[in-house]
Amino acid sequence: MPMVPLFEKLPEIAAVETRSIIIADNNSNIPNGIYGLWESYCDELNCDCRRIFINVVSRDSPGDILATISYGWETPEFYKKWMGRADTKLIDMMTQPHLEIGCVQSKYANDFLELFQGMIKDKSYVERLSRHYVLFKEVVNKINTREKGNKIGRNEPCPCGSRKKYKKCCATTHL
Repeated sequence: MPMVPLFEKLPEIAAVETRSIIIADNNSNIPNGIYGLWESYCDELNCDCRRIFINVVSRDSPGDILATISYGWETPEFYKKWMGRADTKLIDMMTQPHLEIGCVQSKYANDFLELFQGMIKDKSYVERLSRHYVLFKEVVNKINTREKGNKIGRNEPCPCGSRKKYKKCCATTHL
């Protein structure tokens, strides 16, 4: 499942709604600084996993991912139905934030995971992640439809979600 950063499909939303954490004189192991929580969503057309990867990056070195946290906000019943089986261990993993297996994690990853676990207690934040997922999937579906031969009019809204006309946005990159 390819996970694609929100800012690649919805740059204007990502610029305004990406969460950040400021660490200053705390009791954790994380160095003081500003950290961004970059959201990534599944880019597969027919997938409805309702999961997110949160890549934690430092403002001072945004190319280095310090933690990759996986999280699914739906109920265990949703994931049982979605997966077509009731693997309890896997379902628990889908519904609880965890450090993504197979991704390189820094020595601060567990501390970032703990912070994220506190953040998702804020229902409005989880609703925002869910809304971003829906918007992201809409863009993926529009782009896929266009690639199958349904052309977008030059004056129609761009499917990337920028709210610009297609001719002023992505039309030049898809020529």
